[in-house]
Amino acid sequence: MRHGSPALDIRGESLPDGLIRRRPLVYTGARCAPVAPLFPCTETRVFAPMIDQLFEFVQNHPLLVGAFLLVLTAWVLYEARNSASNGVTSGEATQLINREDAVVLDTREAGDFKAGHIAGARNIPQSRIDERMGELEKVKDKPIIVACKSGQSAGVTVAKLSKAGYSRVLKLKGGMMQWQADGPPVVKK
Repeated sequence: MRHGSPALDIRGESLPDGLIRRRPLVYTGARCAPVAPLFPCTETRVFAPMIDQLFEFVQNHPLLVGAFLLVLTAWVLYEARNSASNGVTSGEATQLINREDAVVLDTREAGDFKAGHIAGARNIPQSRIDERMGELEKVKDKPIIVACKSGQSAGVTVAKLSKAGYSRVLKLKGGMMQWQADGPPVVKK
């Protein structure tokens, strides 16, 4: 709707400035008509003002829209790359633990760790990984599976361990939340 033009209701009748008369649209078989509402009908002309405003915004702010699309694309690519790389599912983690004697490193705080963790997991909170990394020297040649609460923060620990020379560092996709949802056992201490 342009400024200065009289408002029109759904049937096209002119109304005083600022007022729009709307009657509910219902499906009557052949088309949507303004009658008593039985079944609401979504028709294009109901959404037309929103779409017009969207196009007007895009035309008036191309740099802002371009920046938003650039950031959105970068974020999607980042998430896709990080979710696929160096991650194992609960089933794959179980196979690594059973077949290759993988070490599970739980980076949650001690309270969360005691509430439930993977059997045999070592607890080193992410905030203290730099100072306690020496505890993992004995298992440097084994696969290390890093588990956090939801799988989001394990990537930081994976990067630190990889930089320190640990060859097979993997993160648990979905973290402990996904592990518990998948059903493998947890130990509570």
